[in-house]
Amino acid sequence: MLRPPFVLLSPWALLLVALPAAAQSGLTSVPGTAVRLVPPASFAPASRFPGFQNATTGATIMVTEIPGPFADVTSGMTRENLATRGMTLTSRAEVTVAGHTGLLLGLNQSAGGVPYRKWMVVFGTPSASVLVTATFREASADAESEPLRRAVLSAQWTPTAPGVVSLEGLPFRLGPTPSFAIATRVGNNVILTLGGRALPRPPGEPFVVVGAALSRVEVSDRASFARRRVQQTASAVDITPRPGAELTVAGHPGYELTATARDEDTNAPMVIYQTVVFHGGGYTLVQGLLPAAAAEGLLTELRALTRSLSFPG
Repeated sequence: MLRPPFVLLSPWALLLVALPAAAQSGLTSVPGTAVRLVPPASFAPASRFPGFQNATTGATIMVTEIPGPFADVTSGMTRENLATRGMTLTSRAEVTVAGHTGLLLGLNQSAGGVPYRKWMVVFGTPSASVLVTATFREASADAESEPLRRAVLSAQWTPTAPGVVSLEGLPFRLGPTPSFAIATRVGNNVILTLGGRALPRPPGEPFVVVGAALSRVEVSDRASFARRRVQQTASAVDITPRPGAELTVAGHPGYELTATARDEDTNAPMVIYQTVVFHGGGYTLVQGLLPAAAAEGLLTELRALTRSLSFPG
């Protein structure tokens, strides 16, 4: 089952703050989302994710629309749960963003031995949510922290009609299949369900995720990378990769494999289909989670879906 990634913080941690109305001047659309915000002047649209980046400092602003209620999406944002993801909560405030109830979190995190800070704002409705995260080096906090705090709080959101999914800003395009259709987009990922049925899906029902890496990745051994990646599959346990094979998709090298596993929720046997296509210094991942009893026919569709991929630009 797809799960919301976070949990609501306890009431004792809430702080009420008064915020000025978001500046309308400079609002810039985030491609592939229904969000606009005011990025700092030194930021330009990002090429690998929905948002903006500063090419000089490496700071980023990433926007993720989540097909889940605000209460569910925020239910894991406790100090303890954030710590399991390597993040230290430094501040928390209840805010209103674009007329919606929201939370503003200050976080510290290290990556590759480099300390970073984050401003993370999440807001939404009983049916959908938006996560806007600004990440910047601790060394540049004096110059970047306040402009980025203002930027995440400037977000405006005009949700699209249910069933309307934009692929704008994604580095891939994909063709149709007889059984699956795109149900929603979450950041750099699109989720396909049977007939495009809205999430959450019934337990045990197959689904497919097609997503692009957020940053450049150096890969010397594609087969080993693919085997490691399938072991990280969410919602599955007892994952055993089968031998795979190199392939070429739209002129780019890739690696295709399947794995046996068990559904984490139901313990039912399942098959994971996975192809990693390497392009542009990163990769696109196709991953389908299929009930074992229905896997044979669906695998044919997913192999065809993989070969329908194209990479504009």
